Amino acid sequence: MPALTCFVDGAAALLHPPGYALAGDFTLPLPFTFSAAATITDDADATAVEDSNSIWSPSLSSKLFRIDGWGFPYFGVNAAGDISVRPHGSATMSHQEIDLLKVVKKASDPKCCGGLGLQLPLVVRFPDVLKDRLESIHAAFDGAIQLQGYESHYQGVYPVKCNQDRYIVEDIVEFGR
Repeated sequence: MPALTCFVDGAAALLHPPGYALAGDFTLPLPFTFSAAATITDDADATAVEDSNSIWSPSLSSKLFRIDGWGFPYFGVNAAGDISVRPHGSATMSHQEIDLLKVVKKASDPKCCGGLGLQLPLVVRFPDVLKDRLESIHAAFDGAIQLQGYESHYQGVYPVKCNQDRYIVEDIVEFGR
């Protein structure tokens, strides 16, 4: 199953923003019939689907939505065609990747079916992504300070006006210690 799908023809592509077409390509393949009953359960099944004669593929979904442009190294498209989250960026091991579709399904499925019974839309937070970004920023400043022989230290300042969410602010305070 593609993570996200959008099909346009050559004439219609000119009417859509550039994010709806591959760079330099104004046509996309025709949609294939998708059956919700035929879900991919593991990487071997996903590879078999991608290697078959199907028109759509996870790599095409990734290119179409330019995941690498806005989400690398924290977001990508997995072999099943779903959005995956790599909470530790490039250091994330394959068993640590989070399939976002599975998270949303678990959260929104009824309690009687093993879900949490939550209503959509959801806000899904990934504190490990925030922690990794803060560690990366601190490491960059520490390296520059050492390289330049600067005799002070880096003190990050978080402008609360950009995100006042209590949980985000608490995480930043905790990770900044």
